[in-house]
Amino acid sequence: MKKVHKGEVSKGEEIGVYEPAYISENGFHSIEGYNLMNKKGKYLLYLRTKKDGNYSVLGLYQGKYDLNETSTLKELKKFRSYEDVQDREYLGDEVEHFNKLKKENLKKYTQ
Repeated sequence: MKKVHKGEVSKGEEIGVYEPAYISENGFHSIEGYNLMNKKGKYLLYLRTKKDGNYSVLGLYQGKYDLNETSTLKELKKFRSYEDVQDREYLGDEVEHFNKLKKENLKKYTQ
């Protein structure tokens, strides 16, 4: 954790985050177009505390923004495998809404 804008997490503290997506032998499974975080990403996250002390992303696609991704997302039609989209920030249908929210959040929290 590099910076906390609100909450009880200390700078430098490591936390566990549940993500609403997973990969199985049957393919990639996601809720509302959520895509998994990757090691290359630097994320602005909105989190909710779980009873076990870990966190979950609040609002699914509204709760995770990769600060390293500066380009506006385009609508995704189809993809063959997860490798085709593993670096894509969001996979759902609400691309326009996602782009608007990301722009607002970047302006507010990265100045």
